[in-house]
Amino acid sequence: MTPDDFLRSIPKAELHCHFVGAVPAQVAWDLAQRNGVELPVDGPETLYHYGHFYDFIERYMLIATAIRTVEDFDEAVYAVLEEGYRHGNVQYREMFFNPTDHALGGATYPVMLEGLRRGVARAREDFGVECKLIPSINRQHSPAAALEMVREVVANPCDEVVGIGLDASEPAGPPELFADAYRLAGEHGLKRAAHAAEDYSGIVDGPPANILTCLDLLGCDRIDHGYNMFVDPEVVERLRREQTPINVCLPGSSADLRPMRSVAIRRMIDAGLNVSLHSDDPAMHRVTPGETYVIASKILWLSLDEMVALDLAAIDAAWLDDAGKERLRTTFTEQIEALRAKVA
Repeated sequence: MTPDDFLRSIPKAELHCHFVGAVPAQVAWDLAQRNGVELPVDGPETLYHYGHFYDFIERYMLIATAIRTVEDFDEAVYAVLEEGYRHGNVQYREMFFNPTDHALGGATYPVMLEGLRRGVARAREDFGVECKLIPSINRQHSPAAALEMVREVVANPCDEVVGIGLDASEPAGPPELFADAYRLAGEHGLKRAAHAAEDYSGIVDGPPANILTCLDLLGCDRIDHGYNMFVDPEVVERLRREQTPINVCLPGSSADLRPMRSVAIRRMIDAGLNVSLHSDDPAMHRVTPGETYVIASKILWLSLDEMVALDLAAIDAAWLDDAGKERLRTTFTEQIEALRAKVA
């Protein structure tokens, strides 16, 4: 076994993965055809070839609106979990989905939830994969829509839904606008995370202060992305001191983001921050979770031991109880050591 094979094969826990961005191109194409959603390409082979971030968002939203029925959600999430398992050995996943995006195609929250839970249950039975769900606020929609979304989440409790998230371009919706939605989620025991200090297409669109707002006002216990934190050393020091989990992703939404993100991620690791690695939108980025680990090891100049440390850090940051984390860590450690013995 080569080192690259080892990195592809080790069991993984993913805490930052977007449902729509992970739907395989053929499945997304078939759903769009089934539901009469016109896509700006001639077939699935080019569906995930886009020129810039806003092309990516256009495809993302079209696919979101093409997933409409219980059967659609069931089929799509099962395909996502199968892909992650077969092409990266993802055995545990906490996955974002945006209810207000799917609502644009006519899906109601109960329909989304029923379909997602069916697909998750089938993947658990067929592959042993565990998946938790994180309804995520699209910050380009209104704070009122976000609050209504959380009300629906609270009104439809289930074991699979463990928390809420906040995503999309930060200038469209700084975190403080969503304080009421996050307060309601916290009052009902939901965990909270948010994309903060992220960047797109080489343009920094989220100041480090957004990280502090997410921690102190929204009550987040982990941060997604955070690459712009180094503009403010005090923010970096607080994250280091408190060991706040930071979920980072490589590659970015296009190849030209890799150098910028990789420098920030390497600085996070060197600064002693609590970092774990995830695939973000693996299908739309045309990279598997296994390849994400291989790419990261090379771009970030990390040893196999350091890559394993990133993997296990995700377990510590997972929204599981202590018994669940210990079970997962034991299982992962046993499998990792068995694979390590085969590395040439």
